Amino acid sequence: MLDMEARASFPQILKGYMDRDGLTQVDISKRLNVSKQTVSDWLLGKKFPRVDRMQALANLFNVLMSDMYTPASDRTEEITSLSGEEKYLVRLWRNAEPAVREIVIENLENHQKKDTKQSAI
Repeated sequence: MLDMEARASFPQILKGYMDRDGLTQVDISKRLNVSKQTVSDWLLGKKFPRVDRMQALANLFNVLMSDMYTPASDRTEEITSLSGEEKYLVRLWRNAEPAVREIVIENLENHQKKDTKQSAI
């Protein structure tokens, strides 16, 4: 069972991740197949997600589940400190099809290998 501090931190942390990734309450409700009212209640601290929903949120934001509720004064600053370009890239990544993600990862890995080889010369 989570303590009251963790439950109180959750809405702010959720909002921080939503802002970071440019997601709205509607986006969250559609992706997690929950009502918009449920997402609103989470953000207002009226309700706290079940474990399966919390894991789905963590998966959506690509973080550990504990990151969704661990009280940390620096967490919100860290989440929202991304530049506009970084936020844009995160939004593109989140909306990309799995095949597109694979291509991007492959290209980045190839580029990194190329840089490593050039550094060794």
